[in-house]
Amino acid sequence: MCCHGCRAVASLIAGSGLDQFYQQRTNYSERPAADPANTEQYRVYDDPLLAATFSTVDDAGLVTASLLLGGVTCAACTWLIEHSLAKTPGVTRALVNLQQSRLDVCFDPGQQTLSRIFSHIDSLGYRPRPFHSDAARQQAQADYRMDLRRLAVAGIGMMQVGMFAIALHAGDIQGIEPQYQALLRWVSLPVAGFVVLYSARPFFASAWRHLRRGSLVTDVSVSLGIGLAFVASAWATVSGTGEVYFDSVVMFTFLLLLARFLERRARERLQFIWSDAENSLPSAATVRRAGQWCTEPRRQLQPKDTILIKAGDAVPVDARILKGRSAVQEEAFNGEHLPRNVTTGDTVYAGTVNVEAALEATVLVDYRDSRLAALQRSVEVAQTSKPKLAQLADRIASRFIAFILLVSATTALVWWQIDPAKAFWIALSVMVISCPCALALATPAALTNAANALRSHGVIVRTENALDSVSRCTHLLFDKTGTLTEGALAIATVRPLGNLKQGELLALAAALQRYSTHPVARAFTDIEAASGYEQITYHISAGLEARRDGIRYRMGSESFCRELAPEFPRSPDNQHYWTGLCRGGRTVGMDRPER
Repeated sequence: MCCHGCRAVASLIAGSGLDQFYQQRTNYSERPAADPANTEQYRVYDDPLLAATFSTVDDAGLVTASLLLGGVTCAACTWLIEHSLAKTPGVTRALVNLQQSRLDVCFDPGQQTLSRIFSHIDSLGYRPRPFHSDAARQQAQADYRMDLRRLAVAGIGMMQVGMFAIALHAGDIQGIEPQYQALLRWVSLPVAGFVVLYSARPFFASAWRHLRRGSLVTDVSVSLGIGLAFVASAWATVSGTGEVYFDSVVMFTFLLLLARFLERRARERLQFIWSDAENSLPSAATVRRAGQWCTEPRRQLQPKDTILIKAGDAVPVDARILKGRSAVQEEAFNGEHLPRNVTTGDTVYAGTVNVEAALEATVLVDYRDSRLAALQRSVEVAQTSKPKLAQLADRIASRFIAFILLVSATTALVWWQIDPAKAFWIALSVMVISCPCALALATPAALTNAANALRSHGVIVRTENALDSVSRCTHLLFDKTGTLTEGALAIATVRPLGNLKQGELLALAAALQRYSTHPVARAFTDIEAASGYEQITYHISAGLEARRDGIRYRMGSESFCRELAPEFPRSPDNQHYWTGLCRGGRTVGMDRPER
């Protein structure tokens, strides 16, 4: 090779299975001015410390890196990137998350490097960089603003050209002077031209990228339809003969952009809910240093550090309790809305909430190895994996577009024999009308909207293949009641066991529960509370104790109440959450919060 540029181009052609280029070319290519793959600018990502911020190494030694891609517009882009990387030596897996414009690529570091992967993606016409949640948000905002500008230009152009088109169509019916007809056409030409060059540019860029790789996608037929209609209309304007279809060109561009804009917004609506679960954790934690408690950034915590988790605070890291008793809310992990009682030796997890008392705990692992991070990765796998239905749509789309082009060409040939003046426009109509936009847009949009709707209701979709399977399900199995409940506790049953009436029992219970942070206390918030309680004591994982008119009252678990009232009865059943109330040595009543 004469230079690194030629070497990079030759490697790219050979690596993509396009070796036939050398047999089919009629002349030598020009020497590139610089390395088209831009490998040098990506060499910095081979640094181990920098690579560790967006990649991981598994037990087999394979590296999995997450990249943020600029310029990804539709499912066809994901197909091109995935299939191109699949032919790259050393790459074992490449999956593109269209929602986040994210690429997860797994490769053997002995055969491949990050800089080569970056440069390969760059050569396809996309803008790669390391994936971080902040960068993803910035990229999404920039893409949103650009999409909105293109859509606005197309909309304004459609209104202006449409206004001129109405005059032209009315002139065709009622008569119009040739000079005025020519004026309206010449005024429409630059407006429609700007819409095609600016707003429709993504269609042409996407079509060209895929044609270079020998693949047919929806944008190929879209670009042909828009381009041919505009060129024919421009020629009719210059020559002063034939019909112009500037209004159809800009309207088609606007409607397609609108459909893709809405589809993209649907994909992005909930994409960041789980994209960075670490942001839900407290930024600082109380840690013991040299015998003193001090506040430090959570990211500086190391395994075996001793931390203090105050009541009401979120647990910053996975930790094992050294001292204290409390209860932690873990509904994010197990779906159960009632907290789990914990004590010395138990493990608490990052992202859960300590609801009762302060705890001292020792840090177990870094955030990357925490249970919350594992849950986040599980959701990301669900978003990254492409469902079988979408894969089927990708395979059908390419063949369908080839069929459309063949039918359009055949239509043009037939009409050339019948009426040559109509051949071009009829063939163009076939091409535009048969464009498989529904196949390319509706399939991923439907799956994305369904998954997002489920996630908004608290259902994590592990893989979108499940959505296709649900239609054929006959039985559903749930592993626990917390999966089905909403956590809105309410009092279902009140059983007076003494001489007090139900209203009096509830007033006494509501007065005690005002001093509790337990989720059960929320069921009593709308009940008018009694007065006169004093010396209120909260017993962790047990209940409350107070005095009223010199008499001791207790409300809480069965064993807690039995300490004061030995004859306290057992709970009527084990299927519900029962709370007891007793005073002095006598049982007063029981209630059953309903989930």
